[in-house]
Amino acid sequence: MKRLILVLLPAFCFAQIEAPRLGVFVDSQNRLRSLLGLPGALLPGSVTADNVLSAAASQTHLVWKTADQLCTKESDRPAVCDPAPPGAAMVAFHPDGRPAVVEFAADSHIVAVSARYRVEDRAGALFRVAAADRSELPLPGLAPPALVFDDGTVIAAGAEALVLRTPGGEDRTLLDMAPSRLELLNRDLILLDRSRVLRLRDAAVFRLPREEDQP
Repeated sequence: MKRLILVLLPAFCFAQIEAPRLGVFVDSQNRLRSLLGLPGALLPGSVTADNVLSAAASQTHLVWKTADQLCTKESDRPAVCDPAPPGAAMVAFHPDGRPAVVEFAADSHIVAVSARYRVEDRAGALFRVAAADRSELPLPGLAPPALVFDDGTVIAAGAEALVLRTPGGEDRTLLDMAPSRLELLNRDLILLDRSRVLRLRDAAVFRLPREEDQP
């Protein structure tokens, strides 16, 4: 049994965070927490930081944004916090887990980032822009909120639906109603409006425990 537990718990853990196997999120009280368990049996972990506007994590790094600071924590090392513009931040990571891109939401037309792409909102029209050569791809019919992945896949609001658009331009409806907020937990799980988790592989939706039931 001990050997099995060691296999299931990767090196994605931080001091003050209990093995966030699924990712990290900011709850409705702006507290940074890990998300533990399995879809269908989700469990918010203990509080790591307060007054957090946004957060993201890889297998080695945790990044969170407060009103005026950007904090980065690598594995079990102490967090490093630096002054930052107001508002939330969008963070993308290299494949090895290092932060690759940080975009601040204040006065920005960028609505989603990955290490290779970003999605820009230009007067209501979305474009996927490649980081390498600035080549652009219009995304007609899509609107914020949005997420973009390194393979060029985009998830965004469509016509009263949440849509996944493949790099080849094919659409797949994930939800009949688009949420107002999307946050990436990992490559297969997305947090919707801080209250539900969407599993991409089969479009299944799981609810977080109610606030009064959380530790």
